[in-house]
Amino acid sequence: MLELSWEPHATVLANASSTGGLISALLHDLIKTAEIAISKLARVVYARDTRPSGPALVAALEDGLMAMGAEARNAGVITAPMIHYLVRAINTKGTKDSYGDDTEEGYYTKFSSAFNELIAGRPPRSPLVIDCANGVGAPAAKILSRYLQNSLPIELENTAFDIPGALNNACGADFVKVNQKLPPSLVNTRLLPLSSASS
Repeated sequence: MLELSWEPHATVLANASSTGGLISALLHDLIKTAEIAISKLARVVYARDTRPSGPALVAALEDGLMAMGAEARNAGVITAPMIHYLVRAINTKGTKDSYGDDTEEGYYTKFSSAFNELIAGRPPRSPLVIDCANGVGAPAAKILSRYLQNSLPIELENTAFDIPGALNNACGADFVKVNQKLPPSLVNTRLLPLSSASS
């Protein structure tokens, strides 16, 4: 994920021919335009989802980071909101604006504490059904359910994140959007509340 202002730079690089000199010139232009202090050590935190291409992409990224001498932190297989949290927590660590502990546990603690505070004193809720779309949201939702067990019962559907080809197969938000109907696994599920958490 990139800041919106970086999207044009990424597009130019992605569409560049494979000529080394051209790519080098584009990178130098990017460094100048974005006013990047190349004398400072680059710190990169990255993660992946459960798609089969993930390990190969991570290996290529790590080779590039090592070649550039960057400080790299592999956050593993986590959701997009979790990587956003980690980046902010790392960037604000040790400042007056510290966002939280830069760990997965820090994410779950911050999120669940805010939710529990929001619903404190309210009557018990009916279960939240989460269609995990057989993606990275499945293990994350399972962990989150432990943090929220006293305030919000959670039922997880489509949790086969570790089975090749299962991601979004007859489930998830894309299935509903394309087919205009519930996934087969949720046909007999009470519709409210219902959520999808594939990433």
